[in-house]
Amino acid sequence: MRFDAALGSVAVAGGRGIFGRLSFPARRVLRWFWYVLVSVAFALLIVGGCAPPDELSDADCRADLTCWSDKHWTTAANECDPLVVRSTPGRYRWDIDIGVPMFDKVAWHDEAAGTILYEGHRIKFKSASDKWRQMRYRCVYDPDARKISLLRVKPFSEPPKDTCGTRHWYTGFMPNNVVAEISH
Repeated sequence: MRFDAALGSVAVAGGRGIFGRLSFPARRVLRWFWYVLVSVAFALLIVGGCAPPDELSDADCRADLTCWSDKHWTTAANECDPLVVRSTPGRYRWDIDIGVPMFDKVAWHDEAAGTILYEGHRIKFKSASDKWRQMRYRCVYDPDARKISLLRVKPFSEPPKDTCGTRHWYTGFMPNNVVAEISH
């Protein structure tokens, strides 16, 4: 073994392939790179060997709420957004960040007809007294007609607390305090 002062490294006599001729930091980097390369190749081999999930037929997807609502979520959001905005009495502000969906809940409105109820509370309206009021909206989307068949917007109120202090979602819309209701 000899010390190379110019390179500041230790070289091993007899060599150990390319790793023996490189400096100690370079060997560490090269080994790290090799481990990463082998790990990525192994992961791609495992993931690449799996078959992609089969797409559900329209009839099977329509029977499953998750599949059916996921399939029409984007279109429902694009149709519902302008209707909610048009129902504002004045100024409005969306409270949507990247990665935060417009809708919080999804449910069947009419399972036989395939209509989906999307519900959210990510918008605030400015009241006459210049206070921001969070609102809750419900959009019933009809995938066959490709339009919103019912929209309800009302002030959002926190769900009641139970005796343990946890909150339960209050999903009922009472007829009073409905700001806008559009039915097609």
